[in-house]
Order: sequence, then structure tokens, then C-alpha cells
Amino acid sequence: MAYNFLNPNEQILMEGRANKTVILGVNKGGTLILTNQRLIFKTTLLSKIEDIPLSSISSSDDSFNVLIPSGNMIKVCTTDGKTHQFLVVGKQKDDWKRALSTVVNIIRG
Repeated sequence: MAYNFLNPNEQILMEGRANKTVILGVNKGGTLILTNQRLIFKTTLLSKIEDIPLSSISSSDDSFNVLIPSGNMIKVCTTDGKTHQFLVVGKQKDDWKRALSTVVNIIRG
């Protein structure tokens, strides 16, 4: 799919349906997009774009939220101390973690 919010030379590496935990178990539905420059969450209803530059990602790992008990949740921590939680579709959790780790390691050199 072509998106008008991509930067020049930005390439999509992976994308899939996901929910982003906003606060205390409240989720926003949308699409999670990993590019060669950033991790993007595009909400379904408002088409709002939230992005995390790859250079600011410090780690990604499994996550768990008591209010949303699912084994398909990942967290992305940034260098400014923020944590973002995403509930990804089905068995894609390991694919997302692997892709994030690979791209972040490439960016760090």
C-alpha cells in the first residue's frame, strides 16, 4: 500500500494490524508499520500518525498488561524513557521483535 506520509527514500519493511495501549487497558486500533527510518502507528478511525524514530529505540521485548491479557503484546522502549505497548496479530509477535531488533542494530552500526 502506498502511504503519503512516508519520507523520501523511506521503505516499508513490515506492516500489520495492531492495537496500541493508550492508558490502563484502553487501546487504539490501527496499523503498525516498520520502515528503514521509523516505527509508525497509524490509527484506523482518524488516520492519525504516531511515529518513533529508529534511532530513539533503546529496546523491544515481550510485554504483558493485566487489563489486556494476551501473549501477543510487545513493548518498545525509547531513549527518552517512554514505553509503547502494541498488541500485534496472532503469531506475528516474534516476527515484529526480530525485525525491530535487526533494524535498530543496523541503525546503531
